[in-house]
Amino acid sequence: MAGDERTVPSEAIEAARPLIALLQAAYDQYPLAILPGLLAPADDAFLTADDPRVMERLVTATQAQYEAPPHIAAALAWKGYAYWTSLPVTLGWALNRRVPLFTARDTLVRPLDDEPFVTVGLREIRLAVTASDPCAGAPGTVVVPDEDALLALVRDTLIRDHFAPLVEALRTGTRTGARGLWGTASEALSAPLYGHGSDLPGAAESVQKLMDGLGRPVAGLMEITDGPPPNLRRRTCCLWVALGDRDACPSCCLTRCT
Repeated sequence: MAGDERTVPSEAIEAARPLIALLQAAYDQYPLAILPGLLAPADDAFLTADDPRVMERLVTATQAQYEAPPHIAAALAWKGYAYWTSLPVTLGWALNRRVPLFTARDTLVRPLDDEPFVTVGLREIRLAVTASDPCAGAPGTVVVPDEDALLALVRDTLIRDHFAPLVEALRTGTRTGARGLWGTASEALSAPLYGHGSDLPGAAESVQKLMDGLGRPVAGLMEITDGPPPNLRRRTCCLWVALGDRDACPSCCLTRCT
């Protein structure tokens, strides 16, 4: 990618400004693995998300860090990757229904040897918006008729185009269970609304609407609870506790609300 010249429409950046500001505010509190400005540099260290070396390096680094068997390392590597690629999608949708498209082609990933094991950005900013959005039709926008179509586009680009091949590669390469991996993707899409998006109104309603709109294979793998934060309960396990002498995650299916 060295020497790659990209022209990002200023209109797309301006339309994404509220999301970028939200990410920057979070980044000011602690480092994020998603680049706060969303754009990745034209750098050979960044690989496209569909490059097999991405997951190979992430799993290898995670395995070395935790002395984990391959299937657990794969599950934990996927947990971080899915979260950081889902974060701007979920927040963009909840904030103003302007959703950056994290396709396998446009998502650029820099694998790291230590935590957080990855840095994620975009080759270019393309925002999916509804026809009623004032910025609809501006350069860098992809216009869909309504909110149902917006979530259908997210399902096609993030779930089917981007995530599904990675889940299948991890399943076949490390024998990690597909349902658990999709449970992790479901949590990755839900959790930002209780963390970085905690100031946004109606988090529980937004999570339910998001999951219902995305459908299978991510729908039905998280439940909203009335207990203490994070107010989400997984129906699968990310395998963190399988490392031994580890506390279950707050959202784990192995814990109970008190």
